[in-house]
Amino acid sequence: MPSGASAHRADFSPRFQWIAAGLFWSFVATLLGLQIWLLAQRSAESLELRRTLIWQTTFYLTWVPITVLVWRAVARRGLVDLRWWQALGWHVVVCLVVSVVQTTVVLGVVGTVDMLPEEPLLPFWTGQWRGRLYTQVVVYAGIAASGHAFVTWARWREQLDRTARLEGELAAATLSALRAQLHPHLLFNSLHAVASLVRESRNTEAVTLIADMSTLLRRVLDTDRVWHTVADELALVQTYLD
Repeated sequence: MPSGASAHRADFSPRFQWIAAGLFWSFVATLLGLQIWLLAQRSAESLELRRTLIWQTTFYLTWVPITVLVWRAVARRGLVDLRWWQALGWHVVVCLVVSVVQTTVVLGVVGTVDMLPEEPLLPFWTGQWRGRLYTQVVVYAGIAASGHAFVTWARWREQLDRTARLEGELAAATLSALRAQLHPHLLFNSLHAVASLVRESRNTEAVTLIADMSTLLRRVLDTDRVWHTVADELALVQTYLD
């Protein structure tokens, strides 16, 4: 059986990241593709449906590996533990790098599948990068926020498991302490003393001894009280000696 911590780390495993990112961005690409198709059916203006679908699908599907990489970076680099301005600075740098790389990859894929416009590549790339930068920043912010949320959630679950495990250990330790306090020799000797008093018909003393044993056991088993007065402690010691 895996431990609670390893089980919650498995919840944010690489397999889970790829499945979650793939399903989400595939859903977004499909939804937007359907919207573009509906607009093409209703629009009176000519719309290059195939080229538009290729551009939009490529743009959103390239976020799948980027999402996984950002999530892994957030989890491994401990960005959740950094000061807010340190984490923000790191994300700003990575966001700019992601924006440049994603724009380049999209143009490369589209250029392989479809024809790019016949114009100088650098101005065309610059125009595409500027036009998509706002969307890329918003998307990256959502990815980074979800990564931080996943890590925080996994740590919270681990903390709950750790707390439950410590409570179990505390209960076991308390039980061990009670067993140590209720030493068998004390009980056996007290019961033998009661039996001896009954045989000698010293019933009053036997009843007193049984009552003292009841008081002692009740006090030892009382784990709800944390603080005890000195008078209570002295009374307990006297009962034990009796």
